[in-house]
Amino acid sequence: MTTAAAVSAIRRATLLLPVILAGLLMACEREGSGSHSHSHAEPGIDRAHGFEHADDHDHDHHHSHEPRRQHGAHVHGRGEINLVLEGNRLDVELVLPGVDVVGFESAPSTGRQHQAIQEAETLLNTAEKVLLLPPEAECRLKESETLLPQYRRGNTHADFQAYYAFECAEPARLRRVQFALFEQLPTLEAMSLKWIVEDQQGAATLSPSLPATRFSH
Repeated sequence: MTTAAAVSAIRRATLLLPVILAGLLMACEREGSGSHSHSHAEPGIDRAHGFEHADDHDHDHHHSHEPRRQHGAHVHGRGEINLVLEGNRLDVELVLPGVDVVGFESAPSTGRQHQAIQEAETLLNTAEKVLLLPPEAECRLKESETLLPQYRRGNTHADFQAYYAFECAEPARLRRVQFALFEQLPTLEAMSLKWIVEDQQGAATLSPSLPATRFSH
């Protein structure tokens, strides 16, 4: 492992540690109480603020009592989002199948493929093109990192990974988030979202028709 790869691995572990610890704690606390929370996927977009504010909508959601400890099985057309809000800090982890981002999963061999990798890195480094956060939460990007796929012989499941750290002046007003890459990545069919917001946690499946979810906290 190179020094850069080792540093990235340590940073990823640091980001995910609050998810694991908070999830374990809440799982223990809720085992006795039986309480839980969930999120609602929301359709449509408010063009002024990036969200739909209608109350009546169909949604696809499920409950989660376990934090994500490792990436799920690699499935084309499906990615993952891991979101943690603790105090004023918002951490977001994104995992996307390489084939849905650039159209291939083997090592790039042509100029066009190398360009596609560079364009994908630029896109994922632009947080506002990936996530739409409510402006009233006043979240500002403090740090971001994009990890390109590790193309190895025999590895046919290459993923792009991205990490974003925000500081939110009004974290209590962070009640929803929208994934904004479905239009840019037309083969991407769904994003599995797991979130921990203060003392609540839940999960939702986002899709091109339901790209946003609402938190209860």
